[in-house]
Amino acid sequence: MEKTFNIFSEIVNDEGCKWTREDVCLSDFTNFAKELNEGDEVTIDINSPGGSVTTGIAIANQIRELSKKGIHTTARVEGICASIATVIMCACDNIVLNDTAFLMIHNCWSVVQGDAETLRKEADIMEKMNEAILSFYRSKFDLTDQELKDYMDAETWFSGAEAENFKLKCEVVKSEQEFKIAACVKKFDFKNTPQRIRDMENIDVSAKAEEEKKE
Repeated sequence: MEKTFNIFSEIVNDEGCKWTREDVCLSDFTNFAKELNEGDEVTIDINSPGGSVTTGIAIANQIRELSKKGIHTTARVEGICASIATVIMCACDNIVLNDTAFLMIHNCWSVVQGDAETLRKEADIMEKMNEAILSFYRSKFDLTDQELKDYMDAETWFSGAEAENFKLKCEVVKSEQEFKIAACVKKFDFKNTPQRIRDMENIDVSAKAEEEKKE
């Protein structure tokens, strides 16, 4: 049976962290996965700026477990697949990219407050998270670890049409339309966001959240 799971907004820690209905937490995917059976064909539709590293890795690990149960997964990227959303993409058996979609890989980052020892511990944790992220990238990029690390260090953006240049194992399809971004990337403060991505933003997340509170 064919089934679809949408990641059309931010990936968040839990239900209480959601700003919009479209935000995705681990329980959303866990509940979806419980309904799957051997032989199912699952499409993970992605149009997301990323979000929580721990949630993204947990979802990615669950996707890998689905393959062991005879459930085939395909990531289909439409508007944007950035940050931890790319790890979820790489966990799938196959990847399909629209040629006008944008992907971004980088090192994880965090906001932390404390003394020097606290900062050192946080840096150690972040380095371990980067290694976990790298382990997913290895499976889908035909690049050396050093090449991947260099791209992560640089916060690298590329389009579906450029995927071959980055040796990403995927199918690129011609888009009939230019997809809109499903969630605002401004709050993430990415340093190299292409102007085209900034121009595409069409949702005021805070305003949408206020509207949903009134419903």
